[in-house]
Amino acid sequence: MTHRANWTWLITLVLAVITTPAVADQPEPQAFEAEYRAFYGSMRGAATRFQLESHENDQWLWRSISEPAGMVAMFRDDVITEESRFSIGDEGLVLHSYHYLHLEGDEPRRERLLDVDWDRGTVRYDDDGNQGEMDARPGSLDRFLAQYALMRDLARGERPEQYLIVDRDEHFEQRLRYRGEEGIRTRAGRFTTLRVDMEDKDSDRVLAVWMAPELGYLPVQLEQREPGERTVRMELEDTDHPGQ
Repeated sequence: MTHRANWTWLITLVLAVITTPAVADQPEPQAFEAEYRAFYGSMRGAATRFQLESHENDQWLWRSISEPAGMVAMFRDDVITEESRFSIGDEGLVLHSYHYLHLEGDEPRRERLLDVDWDRGTVRYDDDGNQGEMDARPGSLDRFLAQYALMRDLARGERPEQYLIVDRDEHFEQRLRYRGEEGIRTRAGRFTTLRVDMEDKDSDRVLAVWMAPELGYLPVQLEQREPGERTVRMELEDTDHPGQ
């Protein structure tokens, strides 16, 4: 990958009717990778890679892979992957499936799945064996895909106020708070960014993202804050994102 300090630059974030929509006449995404390092307080905890790549049947795959790094790697061998499969519809991104897998060694520690059937208008979910089915709601995204949706919307000149999120066995609104411009320095360089707070409705959980217009609003820093939990911060190290 090519964009480091010489760039003037995370994490990883659906329809009008309950049918699979036709693909809209919109510019297609461009595949890219971005590498981040994660910190728990002052300790480096993980190396995370975000990837966007084309998939079969005119679909796209948005993926993150996190592995222990630094001192943490001496004591843990956990690997966490998230994958959202989606297509582009008239109203934006169309979620087809989501998969979260936390492996400790070779053993699954936690697994969550969503499978959206737009022909039937249903979402099948499996949260560590808690399985069921619920209605699919137009415009719904998983939390991870919402991060890419925000990148794409901002690059298109849009500023959505909220996303409808499907997670486990429920739907809820995720509000977007635009906090203004901030300068951020990472190992990939110094950037003027737009900070956006992604807040779950009726929850104290907040994901703050600092997004760089010069890289098509790719996040250069992410922070997840939740009461009673350690703040997790991710910083961009390298990317081949084509920018604008």
